[in-house]
Amino acid sequence: MSQIIKTLLIHDDPNGVKIIEIEGWVGKVFLLPRGNIREVQDRKDIQQPGIYFLFGEGKDNPLVYIGQSEHFFDRLSSHESDENNWNIAVIFTGGLDSTYIKRLEGMAIDAAKSANRYELINQAIPQENIVSEIQQYAIQSYFEKIQFIMKFLGFTLFEEVPKETQAESRSSSVGPPCPPHFAITYRS
Repeated sequence: MSQIIKTLLIHDDPNGVKIIEIEGWVGKVFLLPRGNIREVQDRKDIQQPGIYFLFGEGKDNPLVYIGQSEHFFDRLSSHESDENNWNIAVIFTGGLDSTYIKRLEGMAIDAAKSANRYELINQAIPQENIVSEIQQYAIQSYFEKIQFIMKFLGFTLFEEVPKETQAESRSSSVGPPCPPHFAITYRS
């Protein structure tokens, strides 16, 4: 099945804030370089409940912090002053409530640990909350969109490393690849 993905480049800057939507999905994704956080502070859609990922460069492997918040800008501002080594935030909002974001955070942490491509820098592990069967299906569907968009953006956070590659990477000092830098080339 094909997907229509819409991307808005704020201020026409391909290296700046990006807002991403998938046709027919209630969610919205913000890709924010660390230095551009203030550009979204007045947006109502970023003050909704959601889940976020902070990506950075580690010594051996890329770093990720996975969190959730009911008011993103305030939470992201607190991370901005942290000394944590992150440079890109990916935020998922839309169609979520506090129950959903807590479950999504736990699912994302579990999947990231299982894939073992990034160094997870979370200190606390979220408590799993109780959800109905219907809510579980809705949360799973939302998480599948998160996985799809992360892969689309070049973040291999949830992608399992093939067995032969795992053995090679253990014998090598080079960690898993970081997300690619996007470049737009114009041709006449």
